[in-house]
Amino acid sequence: MRRRQGLALILTATISGLCATVAHAHGDGHAEVAGPDVVTPRAEARVGPFELVVVFADPAVAVFVHRFGTAVPVKGAKIEASTELQSATLAETDAGLYVTKELLLAHGNNPIDIKLTADGVTSTGSVTLVVPMDAPTPANAAGASGIIGTVALVGGSVAATLALTAMGLTFMRRSARGVEPLTDP
Repeated sequence: MRRRQGLALILTATISGLCATVAHAHGDGHAEVAGPDVVTPRAEARVGPFELVVVFADPAVAVFVHRFGTAVPVKGAKIEASTELQSATLAETDAGLYVTKELLLAHGNNPIDIKLTADGVTSTGSVTLVVPMDAPTPANAAGASGIIGTVALVGGSVAATLALTAMGLTFMRRSARGVEPLTDP
């Protein structure tokens, strides 16, 4: 009888440990703890009849342009951006999205002058883009913490499975030798 109990304990421990490991590895429906929120430095400005959102995603500076009253993206505009040290003409990559990698920004305040020509009208304005000193980059913000958490959880599950299996084997050996399990007096 004790042999059956030992086998049942080993089987239960092994199956429950493996189920927990597989469920975590394949996603068991629980939300994972997210890494730190990464906020890309951005600034907004109104330049004539247009609204601009300037975003810095190292190494690119992107400007989203739409009409102020209707929020319709502005296509075919010419945008020139300049800092104290350099200037660049932005290339349209999508409707209302203009990008350059030629402007270098530093940590802290970065004043940017913008000259926008659309529909035959030229408007100018400026924004100050603040790049924080300790801002993580979007590419590596949550990668390491997510991997470490997964390895720790799966490793803990495997360790628990091995410990329960060892307890079951010990129980079976004691019962096979005729040794009574330890009980409290």
